[in-house]
Amino acid sequence: MSIVGAASAIGGIISLSDSHWEQTSDGYETHDKDAFTGAIIVSVGIGLMAGGITCIAIGEKKSKKYEKALKELTLMPIVEPNKAGVMLTFRF
Repeated sequence: MSIVGAASAIGGIISLSDSHWEQTSDGYETHDKDAFTGAIIVSVGIGLMAGGITCIAIGEKKSKKYEKALKELTLMPIVEPNKAGVMLTFRF
């Protein structure tokens, strides 16, 4: 998500910079459709980058939590005469 967002933001900035801009007394303006499209793509790209970074942070935290839980889980086979099975142990 964050990679797609970064690529979208860069593409939108390129589209904005390639648009035809006219200087006025208030600044710059354009009636080019590429500028409008570029502005939307930049906005979407920034949103995707923010969401991607948030998902990465949350995923990393959950990954560490699950990894810790797996280290506390033990699975041992039981092989004795007249008895066979599996013992599952979980430490809190």
